[in-house]
Amino acid sequence: MNIFWKDKFRTTNGVRANQIVEEMRSILPTLKDGLAKERVANLQKAKVDIADYLYESCRCAVAHANTSPVADPDNMQDIRRLSADIWIVKAIAEELIINNFGLSRSIIR
Repeated sequence: MNIFWKDKFRTTNGVRANQIVEEMRSILPTLKDGLAKERVANLQKAKVDIADYLYESCRCAVAHANTSPVADPDNMQDIRRLSADIWIVKAIAEELIINNFGLSRSIIR
């Protein structure tokens, strides 16, 4: 995702936003993968802002393991959560690759 979107917070008209979070928010409704859609639905039931959650509790928790929130590789709850969330991240990455590079998962277009 960092290849396509800038990972910087900007304040516009008093609103702080990050391009990665905003773009994830816009692409989530277009996901086609069944496991990703199922996880999105479960997070929606829990009233989670999915894009913020993916950025903070998944991306940052793994990439910046020295600051909170942290994903603990020895904690089975964290491992299960990240294992479920990876389907969303994978689906977003695939959409970006397909749409931006013109690639396909199929040899038959």
